[in-house]
Amino acid sequence: MRKIGILTFWGVPNYGAWAQSYALNKVVGKIVKDEYEVLHINYLCQTHNDLYYQNNIRLKNSFDYSWREIPHTRQLNETEIEKEFFDVVITGSDSIWEFSLPEMGDDIHLIGNNLNSPRILSYAASFGVTSLNHDLPEYIGEGLKNYEAISVRDSNSREVVYNLTDRKVSAPIHLDPVLLWDFKHDESIKDCIYTSYIAVYGTKWSPEFIEYAKKFAHEKKCLLISIGDNNKWCDVSMRMIELRSFEWIGMIKNADYVFTSTYHGLLFSIALGKQFKFDMVPYVRNRAITVLNNIGVDTYYEDGISLEKVFNTMLDFEVINEKLDKLRNESIEWLNNNIKR
Repeated sequence: MRKIGILTFWGVPNYGAWAQSYALNKVVGKIVKDEYEVLHINYLCQTHNDLYYQNNIRLKNSFDYSWREIPHTRQLNETEIEKEFFDVVITGSDSIWEFSLPEMGDDIHLIGNNLNSPRILSYAASFGVTSLNHDLPEYIGEGLKNYEAISVRDSNSREVVYNLTDRKVSAPIHLDPVLLWDFKHDESIKDCIYTSYIAVYGTKWSPEFIEYAKKFAHEKKCLLISIGDNNKWCDVSMRMIELRSFEWIGMIKNADYVFTSTYHGLLFSIALGKQFKFDMVPYVRNRAITVLNNIGVDTYYEDGISLEKVFNTMLDFEVINEKLDKLRNESIEWLNNNIKR
C-alpha cells in the first residue's frame, strides 16, 4: 500500500505537539481512507531528544504511552530517515521550523531536506519566533524549495516563506489540526473527578494576570487546577507524569473556564467551546495572534490591554464557530486537493 509519512516533533513531552499530531493523523486518514497508509515518522534527532527529556526516564515512559496512540513507523535515526521511502511526506503542524533558538538545534529534515519522497507538502507548519530579522542558514531556503505545496499557520511564517522562495501566493494560512478534528465527540477523551474548576495551562505568566486569575476563581468559587505544570499559585498542580494526553484534554473539556498562556491551550479552549482567559506572552504571539484575528477575538492580555476587560468579557461561540467552520472547510479542502493531486 502507498504510504503517507507525517514528520513533526515525534515523541516529545508536550501536550500540544501530541495533540496536533493525533489530529492531523486522524484528518488525513479520513481524507485518504484506504488509498494510503498514514503513519507518523518516528524520528527525533538527538539534539531534540536531549532537550526535551534530559534523561528523565519517567517522563519519557509517560509520553511514550500517549504517542503509541498514533499510527507510526519503526524508530528511525538520522541516517535511516533519509532512506525510508514515502509516496508523500507532510511536515507540520507545529513550530518545527523554529531555527532561531540555539537549543532547538538545526535538524535539516524538518524543513524538507534529504527526504526520500517524490512529493513533500507542509500543512500549517510554523517558524515560531524565527523571523526575517534572524540570520537564517541557507538550508532553510533550500529545503522550502523542495516542497510541492506549502501551508502555514501564521502570518509571520507566510512572510518568511514568501521571502525565501518564489511562492508569492501559494503559502496560505490554515488551521492547526486541533481545530479540524472533532475533539468534543472523540470517545478516547477521559472524564475527570473534579467539578467547579478552572483548568490552568502554561509556565510563563504576567504577574498581574495571576492576581486577576486568583480573584476571578475566588469570585466564581472554582478551584484553580494546573494541568501539566507546577504553578504554585494554583490550588492543585498535576505534573506531566501524572496526566496522560487524553486525560489532559479531558481536564479542559470538563473545566468551567480555562486560563492559558500557551498556543495549544488557547486552541483547545476554542475547539471545546470554553470561556478562556489568554495571557499572550511574547513567545507564542506570532502563532496565536493570527488565529485570534481570524476568529474575531480581541480579548487577550498583553502589555497595554485592560485585564478588567479580559476577565469580564464572555466570548460568543456562535459567532466564533461560524468563522471557524469557514476556515475549517478551507483547510480540509486544501489538504484534500494537494494530497490527492
